[in-house]
Formats: sequence, structure tokens, C-alpha cells
Amino acid sequence: RGRGMGGGGFCWAGAGMLLVVVVAATAMLLCGGTCSALHAQSFVTPTVPSQCDASMATRRSSLEVQRAALERAMSELDAEIARCDAVSPPPAEALLIWEQGETPKQPSMPRLPRSIPSVRRDDIAIYDALKAVYHATNGAHWHRNTNWLDMGVSYCDWYGISCSPDTLSFESSENNLSGVLPNELCVLPNLTTIVLNGNDIRGPLPRCDTTWQAMYQLDLSYNPRLGIAIPEWLVNLPNLGILKLEGSGIHGHLPATISKSLFHIGLSYNRIEGSLMQTDW
Repeated sequence: RGRGMGGGGFCWAGAGMLLVVVVAATAMLLCGGTCSALHAQSFVTPTVPSQCDASMATRRSSLEVQRAALERAMSELDAEIARCDAVSPPPAEALLIWEQGETPKQPSMPRLPRSIPSVRRDDIAIYDALKAVYHATNGAHWHRNTNWLDMGVSYCDWYGISCSPDTLSFESSENNLSGVLPNELCVLPNLTTIVLNGNDIRGPLPRCDTTWQAMYQLDLSYNPRLGIAIPEWLVNLPNLGILKLEGSGIHGHLPATISKSLFHIGLSYNRIEGSLMQTDW
């Protein structure tokens, strides 16, 4: 029995040891797989893209497009600068010719205002005379005063002023002119026409008998406050053909004689006395 029990104990002990070995091996296998998985998870980062990376990529793409557009614009600007540099300025001789009123030979020359070549130094007196007329007749309240007082524009382009190579006319009918015509009007020796009917021109008239030698037509009709007696020098201007003073408060006696050039004279609706005698028929 003692041996039997000893043999059985040995068997049980051997079986126990075998069980321990199997359990240990199983535990090691399980632990090894789990630990390996945990170890792998601790060092391997998931490759999932973040929102920050996507936003930066979009901004970079947009900036690259803008840079390409900017480079194209810079290239076009450089080409334009090169073309401008290739155009040489007109020589001084061409500018001098233009000021003298001749046609410039340089097509690339800047185009000056049409009126500037016709303006001479002695024309300053004409500018000053017309400005005096403007101020004396309340020009700021004229119905139409386009370009008046603008020294950058030829007086030939001021409203109511017309020019030919040797003559000047001033026509501003029913335009709210109000006041006395100034003496400066006499400095216009090439003045041939004054038509100011239907305004509020008042007397006296400036005496311009020595400078209005080219005067052909003077119309001051229907200026009810003109109120003058007809000056003898006026109806004896050598080239005066038309004189209209209807409805302008003309009074007094008529001049004894008139020039042979005067073929039309309008004096109706006034208070005048006497008769006219035309000389040198």
C-alpha cells in the first residue's frame, strides 16, 4: 500500500506539474499576443487626415493661383513700360511750330487745345475787355455763359463770341445781361457785330468812334432802360450798315446826318424828334 500510495502521489504530483506547465504556457501565449497588440498600438499612429491639413492645402492652392495671376500682370506691365519707353518725346522744333499755328510733323505729339495756337500776346487785351463786359453786365447771372472767364479756352469759344481770321462778333440776345457796357469794349478794333437785344443794357454807351471802324451791325433793341440820345458818332461809323434801337427808351433829337453805309435803322417805340438826312448818296 505504501508504494501504491507513493506511486499515486507521484502521479498526482506529475499531473499537477504538467497542469502548471500547460497553464503557464497558455498564459504566456495569451499574454504574448495581447502584449504584442498593445505594443503595436502604442507605436503605430492612425493615418487619418485632420481638418487643419485640409484647410492649409486649400489656402496654398488659392495662393498659388493668385501668384500666377500677379506674375502675369507684372509681365504685362513690364511690356507696357517697354513700349512707352520706346516712344521718344517730340523735339523742341515741333512744339515751336505748333505754337506758331502750323501743323506739327510729329504724330506722337500731345494734342493741344484747338484754340491755343490762335492766341497771341496782344489777344490778352481782348480777354480783358470781354471779362470787363462780363463783370459789368452781371455775367454770373446770364442764362448762358459757357466758357466765359476760362483762360484755358479761346475767347472764340466763349458763349456768344464768334471769330473769323480778322473779325469778332458778340451776340447774346435775351440772355439776362444787366448793366452798362464798359469802356473796355472799345479796345476791340476788329469788332463787327454786337447783338444784345432783349436784355437790360443801360446807358450811356462807351464812345468807340476811333476803334469801331469795322462795326457793321449794332442791335440794342428792346433794352427799355438804355435811355440815350443817339450819338452822332454812332450813326457815322464808316462801315455801319444796321442799327436797331427799337423799344429802348431812345429820346431827344436825331443826328443831323448819317453815314452812307447805314441802310437799315430801327427806331420805333421810342420818343425821338427830328428827321434823318443821309450824306454822300
